[in-house]
Amino acid sequence: MAKCRCATCSEGDVNQSVLRLQLDVGNTRLKWRLLRASGEVLGRGFCVRADFEDDAALLASVAGAVQFAAADTLIEELQVSTVAEQALSFAIQGWGRQVWGVEAGFAVVTASAAGVSVGYDQPDALGVDRWLAVLAASRCSDGGVIVVDCGSAVTVDVLSGKRHCGGYIVPGLRLMNASLFGDTARVKVVADWLDSGEPGTNTSAAVNAGLPLMVVGLIREVVNRQSRDGRPWRVLLTGGDAPLLLPLLGGDVVSQVEEDLVLDGLLLADIRPLA
Repeated sequence: MAKCRCATCSEGDVNQSVLRLQLDVGNTRLKWRLLRASGEVLGRGFCVRADFEDDAALLASVAGAVQFAAADTLIEELQVSTVAEQALSFAIQGWGRQVWGVEAGFAVVTASAAGVSVGYDQPDALGVDRWLAVLAASRCSDGGVIVVDCGSAVTVDVLSGKRHCGGYIVPGLRLMNASLFGDTARVKVVADWLDSGEPGTNTSAAVNAGLPLMVVGLIREVVNRQSRDGRPWRVLLTGGDAPLLLPLLGGDVVSQVEEDLVLDGLLLADIRPLA
């Protein structure tokens, strides 16, 4: 397997004394990572947004965790990827100024970045988290890569060399579970996913084994379609459900989990102050 050349594995060309705090704000979770310009990670963690009563409490928890990870930390850059509501972006902007004394920079999707061209007809319609994952994946392989983000939705993006070819979007496991057992259903199944791939012998087990296989079927079909060009293709999985899906893909699919793809992409994207 080729050596990974993700942004955090490569030597930076900027001042090594700079400390960056990075945020990946999704619909469900907020991930953070603190690192030096060299790529050395000083701390990382995540918060489930629903566990906090408001944005202020969420960001206060992140600040406490960052300060615990590296006491007397002086943050010089705050980089943000967010697909959340704009109110949280404004809260992060104020938090950056008040707590860290920096102006937050927010990643945006552009027609090209780091030598990679976007595959959407309208670049700004592509989710910024998908774009960042694609940018990071471009540093992990020179060949064909299928980038799978397994979160609230499952997104599958195709990267051929330095060309993003577009992708696919389906509901994530929990959304599919909620859809399957709606308001009229008598049986409610708690999400407790099974990675054995074996048939379930009760309703709960059948659902928890079946839904992951649906996602795996999509990924394998994309791999099969792309492999028709004769080139080897790799699958990079990221997101909360990535470790669950990895063993289900099987040994014939070259795949690995890269949990920080979106954060890695922040080092390669166009970063701008909040408009």
